[in-house]
Amino acid sequence: MTASRYRAAFCETAVECLSKGYSLAVLAGELDVARSTVSAWMAAHPAFAEAVARGRAKGAKVWEDRLAAAASGKGAGNATVIAFALKQIARDDWGEARADAPPAGPGVAVTVEFVRPGHADRADS
Repeated sequence: MTASRYRAAFCETAVECLSKGYSLAVLAGELDVARSTVSAWMAAHPAFAEAVARGRAKGAKVWEDRLAAAASGKGAGNATVIAFALKQIARDDWGEARADAPPAGPGVAVTVEFVRPGHADRADS
């Protein structure tokens, strides 16, 4: 097994790259390693994982600014595409809720009943 190419200086590269709104795949390209190597370094080096988290947070701001501008009509861009990017970069804040995940807050049970217009098919009619 060869020695890891990881260097502490990669933390700065991670923050710089990710703060522009780029993905971990782009970071891997900047570091000239595979995407899986970036994940392994995040697991093995807490400082690198922290740098990635800080860079991603800054990158989320870039995309949220773009979304706000597009939504207000003051900026170019497709809001759907921008929201998709945010779901990838800032999953904790923008990701879709999983069906097996508990609700985010207190829930209220709701019953929905569909009745065809003009028909008294309801049991309480």
